[in-house]
Amino acid sequence: MKLNEIYEKYKENPTPKNYEALGKHLLNFVPKSLHELTVKNEIRHVNEEMKEEIEGNTYIKIFQYLDTYKEDAGKFSTWVYSILSNELNSYMKEMMDSNETELKDHMAVVSPHIRIDQKLDLKKLLKTLPEDDRKFMKLKLQGYSGEEIDGIYGRKAGWSEVKYDRLVKKMQESLLGNSEK
Repeated sequence: MKLNEIYEKYKENPTPKNYEALGKHLLNFVPKSLHELTVKNEIRHVNEEMKEEIEGNTYIKIFQYLDTYKEDAGKFSTWVYSILSNELNSYMKEMMDSNETELKDHMAVVSPHIRIDQKLDLKKLLKTLPEDDRKFMKLKLQGYSGEEIDGIYGRKAGWSEVKYDRLVKKMQESLLGNSEK
């Protein structure tokens, strides 16, 4: 049976057995859908802990709002998929915000004389970098290790750390240049 059929059966007869069957199908559907979403959105760095958190939050929301699902809004599986998609987006946004904060903190340590409002313009600053450098920084902000980035670019060990340090310095110089204007 498909997820939509299992939900229909549960809706018609909300017994503990049907509730359990719905839960079992969700335990298969959600991880497969999360994998599809990460592949579709080219999100390569999703570890087990991240998956567990995203899936767990999705299950909680599904069962928390199960009674509010409206059939005329679309298939049950589509509703579940949209909850999962929103959870993935929220998690990735949180992760990006956290990584940007770490980068700002790093810049604050190495350049304490830069004003706070300048540090908050990190997104603008990243946009000033050439596209290849922005892609590199995106990997770094997504939490890829130096070793992983070296492998992605096909470079020797340590290359990404040197590149990162140079890019941070380049952004600092850009900030200093803009503050003098």
